[in-house]
Amino acid sequence: MAAAVAAACGSCTRTHASSIATAFATHLHGPPLQPVLDTLRWPFPGRWQPAVRLQGVESGPPSFEDLGVPRGRGWMVLPLGGTHAPGVELEFEIGLDRGAAKVNRRFSWSLCDGDDLLDSCEASVGALRSSEPLRLCVRLPDRAPASYRLILKVTSEARFAESFVWPVEVPEQRVEARLVAQPARVRRGETFTATLHNDGSAEIITGVDFALERLADGRWEDIDPFDGDEDVVWAAVGLLVSPRGSREFQVQVPRMTRPGPHRMIKTVAAETAELSELRVVAEFEVTE
Repeated sequence: MAAAVAAACGSCTRTHASSIATAFATHLHGPPLQPVLDTLRWPFPGRWQPAVRLQGVESGPPSFEDLGVPRGRGWMVLPLGGTHAPGVELEFEIGLDRGAAKVNRRFSWSLCDGDDLLDSCEASVGALRSSEPLRLCVRLPDRAPASYRLILKVTSEARFAESFVWPVEVPEQRVEARLVAQPARVRRGETFTATLHNDGSAEIITGVDFALERLADGRWEDIDPFDGDEDVVWAAVGLLVSPRGSREFQVQVPRMTRPGPHRMIKTVAAETAELSELRVVAEFEVTE
């Protein structure tokens, strides 16, 4: 069976027949659909948002039947709206794990600002092969903050059209994070609370790791937060801090350090603001 795909796109810069590769999508693979959605809400940047059918009352993402893709061996990649950085491409993909299948659908993938159409990509698919998945993409404008609608319209062979719409938010690209140590004066071996505050409009992510430094002879020098215990390692976890939110960390002052000015350093990132690394610092005093 030969695949038949005819596509017409605006700003889409990628081929429509390729392997699955996108950082801004959620991969839904085979049945059952809802448990997979619940599992993959995080850490993918395209946060799960409920779809709303423009016709009818049913909500949720499109089913494999809606797309004309065999449920047992089909897959889809769908951003489902959410929060994104300006200028990124939002992709819709469908494909097969094996073989070929008749689809007989026309797909329209559009980005709208109110009633204004900003970008769109369309394709008519007669048959689909596992070696040639379909990919459609639209690009977000380079501005923030902004709110858009992402619309998928599926027209069947019988010309029955069904549309799905998801909200897309592009937050203001402002990252304001600060770290506060309380109490600000502690003894060696005591524990203080370090609070990471997100005062900006973009969600930030951090880990449990941090660095400690001591001021000596006018220069900051590293100190071991584990007091030389080589069996202790940092856990590889990602911790989200929402806008106007905060997160606390309990920090024990190393017993092997010396009294004087100290500081704690944490690294944060803000994916939607396209910020890969920002250092935040909290100073404190270690007494005898």
